[in-house]
Amino acid sequence: MRAYRLRRDLSQSDLARLAGVSPSAISQVERGERGLSLETLMALSTRLNVTLDELLGGEVTPDYRIGRRHGLGSAPTGSVLPLLDDAEAGMRTYLVSLPRSATVEAPFAHKGAELVGVVSGLVQVLLGSGRPVLRRGETLLATRRGIDGWRNVGESEAQCLWVLRD
Repeated sequence: MRAYRLRRDLSQSDLARLAGVSPSAISQVERGERGLSLETLMALSTRLNVTLDELLGGEVTPDYRIGRRHGLGSAPTGSVLPLLDDAEAGMRTYLVSLPRSATVEAPFAHKGAELVGVVSGLVQVLLGSGRPVLRRGETLLATRRGIDGWRNVGESEAQCLWVLRD
């Protein structure tokens, strides 16, 4: 836990406040003199938006990152929601939700490769060079020009992932 706390530039008091325990409890945990309950560890990992593996992994840095966005079921339709932004890897991922017959514009212009993967529905990708239509399970890779937006051309709500590589 100490390695994670130091990587995140948190004091023992900061971590204690997030965990709902005293700073001396965090100090004892870091020295291996006591542990925290599973309930406290799960609450802390949720507040920090990390997995238990990341929180308790010690000096070992995993070769993966998990992007977590809670409450997607209540996400507004016709929106572009960030799921993961990893500056070190140069990648960003967004969930694009499209109500029936809706068009959603890309919220910003991007220079770099862009990938759209359709999760559900029938989606027309709006590009300067064309208007291809993708169905569930299909992907499009745009390498020269950015994506301008998406149009739902299906009979029900559609969702797609928009992945950007900087």
